Amino acid sequence: MKKLLFITLILLGAIAAQAQVYLADILKPTEEHRLTVSSSMADKPYSTNDNSGLLTMCNIYQINGGISIGGAAQGAIAHDDHGYATYQLNKEYAQMTFWLGAYGAYAKPGNKSVLTIWADGRRIYDKPVFFQDAPIYVTLKVQDVEELKFKVAVGEVDIVLGQLQLWKDGVAVVQPKPLVDYPEGKVKLVEQLVPYLTTREIQPITDKKKVPGLDYPVESINIARHEFKNGLQFT
Repeated sequence: MKKLLFITLILLGAIAAQAQVYLADILKPTEEHRLTVSSSMADKPYSTNDNSGLLTMCNIYQINGGISIGGAAQGAIAHDDHGYATYQLNKEYAQMTFWLGAYGAYAKPGNKSVLTIWADGRRIYDKPVFFQDAPIYVTLKVQDVEELKFKVAVGEVDIVLGQLQLWKDGVAVVQPKPLVDYPEGKVKLVEQLVPYLTTREIQPITDKKKVPGLDYPVESINIARHEFKNGLQFT
């Protein structure tokens, strides 16, 4: 009896795994341009040497199991050089979920791109994504969709779709854990709630030796002869 129960649990686990999959793990694009792919098993920063790894979203979050679609390359003659990727779903999935954000190594607040998603030639999603936007979680219906196309319609920043998952019909979408683990109660900005995006004119201040997402924090600052070890310095 115990052996039968064990086998049943294994089979149920296998069925559940097949009911929810990462697009990047099971599908290859039929056409693509300026596309970067990250498997759900990626656990190291992206490397051009092996063309794989974690994707960077909002210049701070490292996320796997998704794709990054390039905005127009820098330069006046490259404005129509936006990225895209097309996948064949073959009407096998009902819903699609992903974290949406932007990345731009040289972007500035105010820079943006527009992501459009097309299902069998019909536009089902159209979203401007600013470089400074916090990531959002998106759920879309893809029932009976044969072909799905992601495209950066306009803009210079890259669009990142992290943890891009496909769900079979009848399977309830499981909401993911937040990308930021917000502490309860009284919170220290910078040290506990890290700014996800700063410009060079804003310097984080914390006496904590290592804070994920902060490369060069200032240990302390003096204001009117009083020392503060947590905050933001504007220059």
